[in-house]
Amino acid sequence: MLKQRTYKVYDYDLWRDDNGYYVNNVFETDITIVINDYTSDKEIIRKLKKEGLLKRNLRYSSFEVYGDTDSLYVEYYSQKTELMPICELRRID
Repeated sequence: MLKQRTYKVYDYDLWRDDNGYYVNNVFETDITIVINDYTSDKEIIRKLKKEGLLKRNLRYSSFEVYGDTDSLYVEYYSQKTELMPICELRRID
């Protein structure tokens, strides 16, 4: 049986300098998503797009999802070389 986990989505306020993007502040959203052990990165991005957190026209391959079962982080390849933090998912169950 698959283990379902519920995550709360936290959005970022970013700032940028010559060295890249930095998280200036973190904001709790009303968005929760449910994923399991076999949910792909593409499916996580699809769920975030469906919730309106990500633009629908951005390519799935432009995102990177990493972390563990307690916290997941989503980053976007800005200008193909620079990772821009987008949001984090914190487990709530």
